[in-house]
Amino acid sequence: MQAVFTDEQNDLKLAVRDLARGGLESARAVFNGGRLPAEPSAALRRGFSGLGIPESDGGMGGGLVECAIVAEQLGRQLVPSPYLSHLLAVQVAHASGLDVEPAVNGGEMWALAVEESGQTFANWKTDFDGDTLHGRKSVVRDAGTADAMVVAIAGDRVALASADEVNSQSSMDPTRPMADVRFSSPVIQEGQGAAESLARTYPIVAAALVGAGQGALELAASYVQVREQFGQPVGRFQGIAHQLADARSRIEIAWSLTLYACWALDAGNKEAMAVSHAARAKAGEAAVYASERGVQAHGGIGITADADPHLFLRRVMADSRWVGSTRVHRLLAGRHAFSLLRS
Repeated sequence: MQAVFTDEQNDLKLAVRDLARGGLESARAVFNGGRLPAEPSAALRRGFSGLGIPESDGGMGGGLVECAIVAEQLGRQLVPSPYLSHLLAVQVAHASGLDVEPAVNGGEMWALAVEESGQTFANWKTDFDGDTLHGRKSVVRDAGTADAMVVAIAGDRVALASADEVNSQSSMDPTRPMADVRFSSPVIQEGQGAAESLARTYPIVAAALVGAGQGALELAASYVQVREQFGQPVGRFQGIAHQLADARSRIEIAWSLTLYACWALDAGNKEAMAVSHAARAKAGEAAVYASERGVQAHGGIGITADADPHLFLRRVMADSRWVGSTRVHRLLAGRHAFSLLRS
């Protein structure tokens, strides 16, 4: 694993950063009742649908590190876009043996349907009845804009199918619209290895969480330099400075672990499953902590709807339950680590 980004990875980071500019303003507009903006989703869809997919399979190459770089930059600016849902779905579909050409080059937008109401994580009841998929999935991100769903089903399998019913659910973060989805339609494709394929989504979601946590800290750092009490910026007070420094260190640790998980999964390292769960858990904890410190650093105005800190907190609270809660991933990381010690 390389300790620093390559020139190409740095160029990717800068390109996505440019696309993400104005993300916070768009997130604020959506929170106030506006619609999800067309950009930068359209640009991301055109330019990065095949990210992390080998060129031999019609993708643009790169690996999970590149996917994490994109997710981190989008999270840092709170970009409201269904692109990340699409990226997760394509990664799972490709890893499970599905043909991703319609999503990579065919213009289709996919979403990932994993969790089921009342079921423990990865204990899926959705299944085939003949060649028809039957079942429900809950908290499916961006289901309303998806052309098809990549669905984790019973028997550790994956199916590509269209939703028959999409019922919107309330979301803590309106920029991450969620829905309850019902399936009763023919399966378009079927693949294997849902649990292993889903591991590729954990560091991507972790990267998005890290980005949002970092964005919250950057907003707070700017504010405490201009807000004054007792004739000096409040950022000079240890009670504020130490909390933000602590939050920053947690975010940095989570980011390093996320990048290691990306490398381990792409390299087929024996620790890959353990560190992918660990990265997801650590990022969830660090991002929530950082966003809460960001709210507190703003003082009384930080808890009002008119200020922006709560937008970051809403994002990390929503994303910390994406493809499994932080608690679930902490538990699974321990189980995989214990199995490595026994082997």
